[in-house]
Amino acid sequence: MDFLFNKLISPPAIKNKIFSGLKELENEIIHFKHIKISNLGTEEVKLLNSEIENVKTGKKNETKFRELKI
Repeated sequence: MDFLFNKLISPPAIKNKIFSGLKELENEIIHFKHIKISNLGTEEVKLLNSEIENVKTGKKNETKFRELKI
């Protein structure tokens, strides 16, 4: 019982991990491919498609991403 109590009150262990690079995602996140949208007007569909293209190309957040200090 003391072991469990100590686990509860002690801070979680922080583990450092060193990696050599980032892998470009391919088909790891596929649940977004199965989204269905209904009951949208023409303007809403255009806006949605525009936002999707912005995400695909990274137009909106590219400058913010480049400003990050990693």
